[in-house]
Amino acid sequence: MLSGVSPYVPDFISTEDRNAVKRVRDWDSPRTGFGVQPALLVIDMTESELDKEFPFGDDGGSQCAENVRALALLCRKKSVPVIYTKLVSAMYADHPALKGRWKAPNVSKSTNERGKAIYHGLKPEDGDIVIEKDKASAFFGTQLASILTYLGIDTVIVTGVTTSGCVRATVCDAFQFNYRVIVPEECVYDGSKISHQVSLFDMDARYADVLKLDRVLKYVSGLRKETRGIRH
Repeated sequence: MLSGVSPYVPDFISTEDRNAVKRVRDWDSPRTGFGVQPALLVIDMTESELDKEFPFGDDGGSQCAENVRALALLCRKKSVPVIYTKLVSAMYADHPALKGRWKAPNVSKSTNERGKAIYHGLKPEDGDIVIEKDKASAFFGTQLASILTYLGIDTVIVTGVTTSGCVRATVCDAFQFNYRVIVPEECVYDGSKISHQVSLFDMDARYADVLKLDRVLKYVSGLRKETRGIRH
């Protein structure tokens, strides 16, 4: 368990809203805390999401990408699995039934193959896992839960984009699968600042521990390398 870690509460959250959340969650109770077998999830950090050349691209996430890169490097050193997702199948589908009811245009005609690749600053390395998905949650319709079970994972560190969309959906599902869920504040990004902050506030109140990156790096640094990694 974590102690001495304050809940994530943006300054603009009103006293009324703070009290409403307190009725749901006792902020004086222990945090969810870290487990002993974590995995790092890097959600949808593709070129099309982080390069303004593309319709959905927002290069404001470059600092987030750099923070995720530093965390991923440390995770690999400690044999913590690094798992990427790419929102490819639905967004680039030709048939509307495959695309589903996303409130976004089909960008297949304006996005090249480079846009579907993991962002150049975060390219997967040997031993990393890449999953393609159709919907917001990394768990929906994918093998992610099965992969985490195989690896003996009890804690997921969720990073990526977008905080209010695919990150939040993944956090909710991870919680529903009874994983310990950690969200490093500086490792998620949303083009809408208020959506970003409110989503972190909600996730921290109900489903996850939203922590400073330094706290997460300290946890990963303290892991014993020889006890983690892919089991065969």
